[in-house]
Amino acid sequence: MQAVIASSSWNAIAKDGDTFSMQLEIGLPYQVQGAEFEEWACPVSLTPLFGRLADIHGSDAVQALALAMGLARNLLQQFLQDGGRLLADDGSELTIDAILPCVADH
Repeated sequence: MQAVIASSSWNAIAKDGDTFSMQLEIGLPYQVQGAEFEEWACPVSLTPLFGRLADIHGSDAVQALALAMGLARNLLQQFLQDGGRLLADDGSELTIDAILPCVADH
């Protein structure tokens, strides 16, 4: 990802007890060239679970950014529902609302 505009990382514990560091990165939205209509895309990655995901497309930069953050929230929510845990540096457990409070569930 060339231009990361936001990132965050947490300590994670998988359902099987494996511990690792998880990092979310959101890239700079960009206008898609050659599209029939105005189209924007936003890079997103959630490593090591998924690495770099396909860029998320929207009708403008704000929508593409919001959709990329929504995807990140949904993937993190799935990790938690599958028995994973996310921890802050002090060891306290993090909720999805503490991580991405302004992104609504779909």
